[in-house]
Amino acid sequence: MSLVLVTGATGFVGRRLIRLLADKFGPEQIVCLAYDQADNDLERSGRRILDELGIRYIPVDLVSGRGLDKAPKSPDYVFHFAANTDTADPDHRVNDIGTANLLNAIGPLGSNCHFLFTGTIAVSDHRADPVAPVNEETPLLRPYHIYGRRKLLTEKILKDAAAKQGFALTIIRLSCVFGRGTRKDGLFDQLVKMARTKPFISRLNYPGLMSYTHVDDIAGSFVRLADHPPAPGTFQLFIPVSEALPLCTVIEQVHEELGETYRPIRLPSLFWKVCDWGARFAFLFESLVPHKVHNKIWQMSLTVNNAYYNQTRKINDKFPAVRFKTFREAVRDMAGLEN
Repeated sequence: MSLVLVTGATGFVGRRLIRLLADKFGPEQIVCLAYDQADNDLERSGRRILDELGIRYIPVDLVSGRGLDKAPKSPDYVFHFAANTDTADPDHRVNDIGTANLLNAIGPLGSNCHFLFTGTIAVSDHRADPVAPVNEETPLLRPYHIYGRRKLLTEKILKDAAAKQGFALTIIRLSCVFGRGTRKDGLFDQLVKMARTKPFISRLNYPGLMSYTHVDDIAGSFVRLADHPPAPGTFQLFIPVSEALPLCTVIEQVHEELGETYRPIRLPSLFWKVCDWGARFAFLFESLVPHKVHNKIWQMSLTVNNAYYNQTRKINDKFPAVRFKTFREAVRDMAGLEN
């Protein structure tokens, strides 16, 4: 019998993961920690999934530590998905402070524990070579966005704890994760809407490469890697990628799959180079502008540079029989046109 602890099970990736874990371990061996202040459609539907599966969950607040005294000690597996991924929100304490509080509550964790954590490719938006793709060995500079900075700090907290306590640590950095049920008014929701309304901004030839992975492939990767921990006290890092595409190609694929006409507007490369230069210059003034302004600049910069461009086959080589789904294959499902 194994004790499996899961945080963030009601989220976009977590709700896929929890079904797989229930099949793998059995619902009676799983305990979830759920944010005690969340009250929205995503959270309510996520908790209904837990109830349907017969999985126990404990209301907690990772930032304040409220409720963590009820969390089980020394689990055999920890799947830590709880995070604030909304870059428009300036408060990302749940990522680093919340993780530190979680470790204190459930530890010490020994060599029998495999801790699996969802990182983000936002940690590598700033690097020495901004054009070359990222892989697991790419040296990183200080991330441009607070989200990336707090998540990178979280990785360090976990690595230090693994080395000290002796547990095995797996970090999976997520790129652009697509699939049905993405955040309302998020990138993919907006792309479907723009294919029908055809605003000017949806027709531009954005040059920045971004990497994409289907949500089901992310959840499946975590479950497969659960049985392949690194040596106790060490960590392993993976960046699952299905494909890397410029945003303009993604927009075109959405139009084609929905049967909509796409008429691109091709701006010269010099224009995009100036936009990239301007965005990086603007980052110098992060502390002088409101967070929402800085966040918009950062989001726009991803469309003109390769900050989210990852090219690695590390996880594919580990599981050669697994084929990740392409973005085009999921468009109709994301638009609600397939069951």
